[in-house]
Amino acid sequence: MAHACTMTSPSVHAVLERLLYLPVLQVIEPHLRGGALVVADNVNLSPTVLKPFLDYVGSQDNGYLSVELPIGDWLAVSLRLGSR
Repeated sequence: MAHACTMTSPSVHAVLERLLYLPVLQVIEPHLRGGALVVADNVNLSPTVLKPFLDYVGSQDNGYLSVELPIGDWLAVSLRLGSR
């Protein structure tokens, strides 16, 4: 018997999209100025998948200051540090 997908169980497509958060950020990162905001949606739906991304933007050593907000399925809002 097949199991129905629920809203708390992200689809394979959604998980694959979230795997791209960090690689896409790293591609555009050289073009981000200090003060740029990076916003990631649905961060609590796939916490294991998003851990590398959240760890990256959660580190000031990588040039970000981040906060997770309980809006919808949670948002991660990251401020790009620096003056570029």
